[in-house]
Amino acid sequence: MTLVLVLNRPASLRAWNKKLGSLRFAHLMAPTLVSSQVADLAAFARDRGEVVLKTLGAAPARGWRAAAARHRGSRPCSNW
Repeated sequence: MTLVLVLNRPASLRAWNKKLGSLRFAHLMAPTLVSSQVADLAAFARDRGEVVLKTLGAAPARGWRAAAARHRGSRPCSNW
């Protein structure tokens, strides 16, 4: 019988959030905000003009929206 050394538990790999893990390389990314607060997201969009909003739990290429803060009072998350 051959023994196999398991370095990473499979459940840990499944639970790893790749979107949050990429923040380790924030110095290589565009300005980024992780928040569940609509007011924070709206302020971030106002400051930047255009943003891409992504959910943390959705599969790749799903659960994202492009938004532009075209005018004062814009609510980029209101139609999520």
